Amino acid sequence: MKKEFNNIAIVVKPNLTNSKEFAEEIKNELRKIKLEAKIINIKKLDDELKPGIFDLIIAIGGDGTILAISRNIDKRTPILGILIGGRGILSEIIKEEISQAFELLKKKEYNLEEHIRIKISTENNEFPPALNEAYIVREGYNVTPTYNITTKDGLKLNQRMDGIMISTPTGSTGHSYTLGSPVIAEDLEAMVITPVCPISLLRPIVLSAGKIEIRSNKPSVIAVDGQEVFKAKENTVIRIDKHEKTIMFLRFSNNKFKQLSKLGFR
Repeated sequence: MKKEFNNIAIVVKPNLTNSKEFAEEIKNELRKIKLEAKIINIKKLDDELKPGIFDLIIAIGGDGTILAISRNIDKRTPILGILIGGRGILSEIIKEEISQAFELLKKKEYNLEEHIRIKISTENNEFPPALNEAYIVREGYNVTPTYNITTKDGLKLNQRMDGIMISTPTGSTGHSYTLGSPVIAEDLEAMVITPVCPISLLRPIVLSAGKIEIRSNKPSVIAVDGQEVFKAKENTVIRIDKHEKTIMFLRFSNNKFKQLSKLGFR
């Protein structure tokens, strides 16, 4: 049975042109199908977007908005992305499709699509989960580090390179894609290991989602979804694993490769 949406949040970035007016427009469109919503400033996510309060999150903006939201909700709360500007790889609809989409919502003609996330930790710290990728890169630029990589599947690598990226299928069309990684169907439980500027040519590696350990002989920077940045000392073991909680997207189609159309492939 399709779930009822009684508590809806509309997350908006106030610095986007006409975003506040657009949020009010969405709120009015929801009222037409007898649904109420609360508008939340993205800068107040930590205070207002508590897990378990809302049963649908409508994200106004682009991928950055959705990535920020994904760190503040649990797997039971689906996200519906409405694009304003940019490509919006993670968004489901554009502004002109709102009325039609909300009619489908009213008729419960939608799908809920689960996406895995990445858990990142060291011996002393656990970092925010990543929906797209964990990017581990050298802190300094005078020496190329050596990265030691081991996986649960028995893969062992020692490579000199600038850094390494571990991405989910969701993130395979993000930063990882620009580094040459393949496009992965969004509903798969897989990870992509993408070397960044290796001294010896090493192609991206796709493997089943699970434990990966990475250690660099030089200090590193860890970027989570390109939004939160942390540091790790040399020889720190950085652990990557599938997060126990997935993220849910509300979709109006079953196309598992719709991100390709956002990249211009039709």
